[in-house]
Amino acid sequence: MKKSEDKLSKRTIWKPSVLITVSLILIFGVLYEVSLVNYLLYHTVIEFFAIFVGLSLTLISITTINTSKNRLFTKIGLLYLFVSTVDFVHTLGYKGMNIFPNWTANEPTQLWILGRSLEVFGMFLLFPLRLRNKSNLYFISIAASMTFAGLLSIFFKKFPDCLIEGSGLTPFKITMEYVLIALALAVVIDIQHLHHKAKEQRPCFCTQITISMLLTALGEFFFTLYTDVYGFFNFLGHASRFFSYYVLLHGLIVQSLIDPINTMLTEIKSQKEELERIAYYDTLTKLYSRSFFEEIVKKHLEIIERNKSSSTVVLIDVDAFKSINDTYGHKVGDRVLEFVGRSIAKAIRSSDIAARYGGDEFILILSESSSYNAVKAVQRIKNILSSENPFNFPVSISYGVAEFSGKSNYETALQSADISLYEMKRKKRTENSNLNQNIQ
Repeated sequence: MKKSEDKLSKRTIWKPSVLITVSLILIFGVLYEVSLVNYLLYHTVIEFFAIFVGLSLTLISITTINTSKNRLFTKIGLLYLFVSTVDFVHTLGYKGMNIFPNWTANEPTQLWILGRSLEVFGMFLLFPLRLRNKSNLYFISIAASMTFAGLLSIFFKKFPDCLIEGSGLTPFKITMEYVLIALALAVVIDIQHLHHKAKEQRPCFCTQITISMLLTALGEFFFTLYTDVYGFFNFLGHASRFFSYYVLLHGLIVQSLIDPINTMLTEIKSQKEELERIAYYDTLTKLYSRSFFEEIVKKHLEIIERNKSSSTVVLIDVDAFKSINDTYGHKVGDRVLEFVGRSIAKAIRSSDIAARYGGDEFILILSESSSYNAVKAVQRIKNILSSENPFNFPVSISYGVAEFSGKSNYETALQSADISLYEMKRKKRTENSNLNQNIQ
């Protein structure tokens, strides 16, 4: 599964091959030739391609809204519904289409500024301003308000002039282009910050959005230079837009087709790890569970028999644990067990095995270690319990140790350690009882 997931993950990164690069160069050449022959046709092709990509984003984001866990992708799809609406009106109103009577080149240019403002400012809201965590309805209300307010202001001649035929671009239009460039670059910077941070929600095909925003910024720069809506810089601006939407289309395919598989694989892996954690570890002490400990011991016994070596089993019991529970409550008792589990984990080697055996009992297998070394390990545990005790009462342990060299005497060693443990506990109870009698 790991190999499959890595393979799919590599495919999700946009790495243009030589074939794609050559294809894009050929497309650029064809578009340029079309613009020389019939600029209106060129413009219409570019715009309808952009509208197709925008509506595709919207369609897929809406149809997957109940299954997708990527809220950012949903909001981007909703944003491009409004962007595509403005772009459609812009295409119909372009100079030469003759659909809106009495329109000049100014109105389509205004619509262009409105469409790009929606696109770039919408991305700015989602990334630097972090509105991606808001509800879809909240985001739609902002995008819809901007769209309809902008369209009404253009149709009722309230929108600032952007292009005056015979004079060229207005200061407002040029200023807006530079504002859009700045916002697009801010989006790119924030996406890269999120990408490197990589802990928050994974950005929606972030590489593609980054490249798309950079191409959008480049296109807006070209749109500050033209004086003729059929001119060369106008061509470059629209070509940049074509390629920015191509990148978005590629990201859309990645998001809608490949990422769900990655998500599924990731979720399966996560569930598998969670099940393993539950099966292998005690949830309270974070040591091995008893059932998993029994499996490990079987393998350990085979190893020491093969190596003709010996190990030591250690049984540990928390002193007066019932009294702790009765006096301070079970929550404090649980914290005591957590503390003992941490202390054991700190004191033993990585090759040793530690598990919660049941209740307030713990069991250790000290690999290829003698009883003498096992007692030293227990002493380390006791020192930690004493020096790092967070409670206002002492936490102490009793223990029993016994060596074994294989399957034949493991059970005997376990019984011997158990007897030693309870002998130590008995002696402590007797000592405490005698002490109390002397005090009385």
